[in-house]
Amino acid sequence: MLGFAIGCLHSWVKDDNRASLLDYPRKLNLRAVEITLGPMNEFNAFNPSKKQLKWLHSLDYVSLHAPFRTRGLDLDMIATKTKKIFDLVNAKTVIVHANNISMIDAFYKRMPISIEHMEVRRNISLKDFKKIVDKYPKASICMDVSHNYTHSVNETKHMLNLFGNRIKEIHFSGSKYKKTHTTMANSPRAFFKSIKPLIKTDIPIIIEEDCPKSTFSWLKSEVNTIRNLLQLK
Repeated sequence: MLGFAIGCLHSWVKDDNRASLLDYPRKLNLRAVEITLGPMNEFNAFNPSKKQLKWLHSLDYVSLHAPFRTRGLDLDMIATKTKKIFDLVNAKTVIVHANNISMIDAFYKRMPISIEHMEVRRNISLKDFKKIVDKYPKASICMDVSHNYTHSVNETKHMLNLFGNRIKEIHFSGSKYKKTHTTMANSPRAFFKSIKPLIKTDIPIIIEEDCPKSTFSWLKSEVNTIRNLLQLK
């Protein structure tokens, strides 16, 4: 199953209400979407139309990314607002970064969460990550292949072997050297080798790459490239 994170298109609109970005994965006829809103002002402004909500509720898979830039804010308030949107869009899980333990704690008992493995600069090895997720047995895992590549060409293979069915969602984008979330055209041959194990999985794969201000035709072409690369229908 192939989906799309609307956060990829954050530069395509100026309005804090990011609901208009939902129309792009809908036009691409994708059956999964991740709602990535960013700071709390975007969470507060999020107001999808009835048509968009009907579409979201018809999808096979919807996830919600936890907010960014929350330092100094009340975590209970953040968790309450996130749960409200979680219920509104009929999400399956909320993605929380492994280096944000306070947010994991605040969200864990309120809604289903998936803990995301981070890039190498966050200084969390796969061994460290396992220790974190083992403390939250009801949490699932979000595996980001771009983050994985900064650790090792074989990190994605190792994660699939180590965690198996506990992985609920896969973030997909390219990576070059230590730069993450690039397009396919900017990724080296070794990266494509690193993602070969994905072809055998049936976990929802969510495209999460930085898309420049471009055109819908370019976006459609990039999605088709990824679909063919992963041998998805």
